[in-house]
Amino acid sequence: MNFENMRDDDHAVMGDHQDGVIEIEEAFLGYRFPDLPFFCKAGRWEQSFGTEMFYGDENDTGLMFGYRAADTLIFTLGHFTNKETKRKRKDHNMSFIKADVQPHKRTKVSAFLVCVSEDVGYDERHPKRRHDVRLYNLGIYCKAKIDDFDLELEGNRQFGSCRDYVDEKDAIEKIDYKGYAVSAKGEVKIGNLRPAIILGYGSGDRRHYKKGKAYVGYASDYEPDNIVIDNGLAIGSRDTISNLMFIRFDLCIKADDKLTIIPGIGYYRHVKEIEVYDYVNVDDKKTKELVGLSDRIGTEIDLGLKYVINRYVYFRFSHGYLFTDEGIGIKNPDNAWKIEANVTVRF
Repeated sequence: MNFENMRDDDHAVMGDHQDGVIEIEEAFLGYRFPDLPFFCKAGRWEQSFGTEMFYGDENDTGLMFGYRAADTLIFTLGHFTNKETKRKRKDHNMSFIKADVQPHKRTKVSAFLVCVSEDVGYDERHPKRRHDVRLYNLGIYCKAKIDDFDLELEGNRQFGSCRDYVDEKDAIEKIDYKGYAVSAKGEVKIGNLRPAIILGYGSGDRRHYKKGKAYVGYASDYEPDNIVIDNGLAIGSRDTISNLMFIRFDLCIKADDKLTIIPGIGYYRHVKEIEVYDYVNVDDKKTKELVGLSDRIGTEIDLGLKYVINRYVYFRFSHGYLFTDEGIGIKNPDNAWKIEANVTVRF
């Protein structure tokens, strides 16, 4: 049973964290069949895939079966369900097939197919409207270590559809999803320094009409920065890389056993230009007006700190500053910034 599932890697300095919340995130039972290469798990736990740009950091109730074909090869098959019966009622199910290969201790390759189905029920604000989603994500993820060099690669291909049933219009609006995303990260250890470079690319389109070509992060938790991806300033890209390409340079400095400092810089652009709007005065009223297109999001500078007070308590600080361009959809936008600080107590 796990009351808080915190990532303990140094680069997690830049992640989001809940404040003042105590909840049971994981409670499950696992069983290995004696003298057989099978195992199962039932209950509530966090399931994630690769870098979590599609699905990750979700604690749902599910059932999983596994088969250990060899010491280096494991197959798993699982199904999760999450049903909320309050005002924002949403039923969604997630099923997956996953194969993990570990040819040797420092290399791991995962291939996964994830299917998400979502049905939205009654909503008092829109009593005649409901929609359903069927989304499939086929991905491969590789993590390898060669001496002091770490390499992380991921590729995703996506397909599926979304249907909107609008009874008052007596029509069915259908959107077909066809997207892909790739990412790469290289990191090397040099003494107490760990410089890293991250590249990311996610397919995109300007708008979702009949066919959506943008990569969709369904329940993603991919956070390489503090603002653009983490806060979704790139339209449709919160915690994922939809209609986005970027390059980042980060430097992890292990000052001592307790203090870690991570400065970083990243440059971001849209794959497809998006519409840029401005507010103009028309008859003494501010009116939103289309003024052009842009794909330039901006340059982000980040700083993260982690200080371990003792084995149970540690302090985190993160700061991001974005030199913003019109690719966020606003003409002549102000620069954006973000500061977070928290103290975490582990039990």
